[in-house]
Amino acid sequence: MLRKGFLVEGENLLYESRATKWFFLVTPVLLMLAVGSFNLWVWSNVSGSPLSGLGSPSFPGYGSGMSSNSVPVILGLFLLIIAVVFLLVHFLRYIRTVYVLTSNRIIRGKGILSKDYDEIQLNQIRGVDMHQTIGQRLLGYGTLRVSAEGSAPGGLGNDDWRGLPRPNEFSHMIEQAQVRLRSAKS
Repeated sequence: MLRKGFLVEGENLLYESRATKWFFLVTPVLLMLAVGSFNLWVWSNVSGSPLSGLGSPSFPGYGSGMSSNSVPVILGLFLLIIAVVFLLVHFLRYIRTVYVLTSNRIIRGKGILSKDYDEIQLNQIRGVDMHQTIGQRLLGYGTLRVSAEGSAPGGLGNDDWRGLPRPNEFSHMIEQAQVRLRSAKS
């Protein structure tokens, strides 16, 4: 999360969030369940395993030099390793990004060991667009696109902030902060 020392004098932290776990972890968890089911089925079909007898007695042979159970077991272990790596990658994506709204700017911080901070001053924001699919609405997250003056295509201000919990609330908080900033300058 953002350290208080990152804020300038007179700036207040209004909102800080990570992308929701639903955004990054649902797909890997479903993959883990599918691979686990496959491995349970494989082990129930391996003769001599504690789970044998739950399915057919054994797999057909797969050629010379391998037992009839080797290929499905190796495939199951390989799929399990891939699923664990996939879950780890998605978890690291989840913990590496933080979205912050202060009284003067919005900030996106990225990184785990090294950090990159991108910011847009509130007075440079020209619009905030929100997108939510029906599934995202049910799970309470969505995507925000913050449009800023003078931003290059693909730069901060033209990219999507995906997986934000309660994006409508974050959008309204940006608008309220802009109004407070304008009234303070008047």
